[in-house]
Amino acid sequence: MHTEHYADAIHFMFKKCPQRAILVYGPTGIGKSDIPVSISKQNNLPLVYADCTGMEPTDLTGLPEKDKQEMIVRYFSLEMFKPLYTEPRGIFVLDELTRLDLQVRHTIMPVLVRRVLPSGQKINDGWLLIGTANPQDEDYQVAELDKALLRRMIVVPLSFNLNAWREWGVNHGISGRVLTAAGRLSGTLNRTIDKPMEQICTPFGLEVVSDLIKAGVHELDPELEFTLLSGAVGDTAAGVIQKDLNDEAMNKLLQKALAGEKIDAPHDQMVNLVYLFWEEAQKDIKKHIDATTNLYNCLSNDIRMLLVRIAYDRMVQFPEDFGKVIDQWSDWCTQQLKVLGMIQKKKRQLGGI
Repeated sequence: MHTEHYADAIHFMFKKCPQRAILVYGPTGIGKSDIPVSISKQNNLPLVYADCTGMEPTDLTGLPEKDKQEMIVRYFSLEMFKPLYTEPRGIFVLDELTRLDLQVRHTIMPVLVRRVLPSGQKINDGWLLIGTANPQDEDYQVAELDKALLRRMIVVPLSFNLNAWREWGVNHGISGRVLTAAGRLSGTLNRTIDKPMEQICTPFGLEVVSDLIKAGVHELDPELEFTLLSGAVGDTAAGVIQKDLNDEAMNKLLQKALAGEKIDAPHDQMVNLVYLFWEEAQKDIKKHIDATTNLYNCLSNDIRMLLVRIAYDRMVQFPEDFGKVIDQWSDWCTQQLKVLGMIQKKKRQLGGI
């Protein structure tokens, strides 16, 4: 991701999905922390900035104080962190996470993963957490981040784009001599990351992707969309999900089902359709009663079972409308139990011979 897309990503995440933390990594001096700081100032947003270089546990927890009433030691929140639980929204930057001491990394895990400060206060939902990290190279010693932490953040690689930086420089008073010289220095500026932080697909990552989709990530530039999806579940899974989001054939099938039209498609497509259909139908179940019944009648018995199983709690709220469907499904389940019982009985008989 280039710096101009990074700014777009922050805007999107802050407005639509602030509950999911971002981990941005890239070469030193590229704007990992400067860009969110600039965005907070431009939008008059509260900003909490913490430099992790040389940080000690008490820099996060505050000094311990004895609670005389309960006879226990408490850690009281530092003044700099109070906006995180007193202000409804803002940007929280934890800079240089890969420079953290091991003991401090254990202290900071609940902040990034559970959004809870060491003093016990919960970070308000409107705060976007951004961690920054530098790749290790011969001039910069960093510590590897815990894999469990990486899996719970959207990992965003950041690289330098000369043309975009020049355009930014024109609007920010950078000397024209520097802008022209930068063209001859592009080989130095466009450094590659030898050991990128690779994300993998996990159930938690899929939850993050679900939040991104509900927030409208598919409405973004395709490259930015892929970067955010990949940061949650890795490149391979992101490619599959992005392809599904843009599957025109399935989208047309879904619209036909919602309109109550007859559906005929391969088994696997019908299974996928049930999940997509019910996600939309349950938003206004009254409106989609006929469409749900029509879809049920188009399904094979095993997929009917899937539809009723995931929709049962809502269906029983409308017994007059879904009574027939529920009764049919119950009768089919009873028949299956009878068949299963007969098979087990036959096995016992054969086993006794």
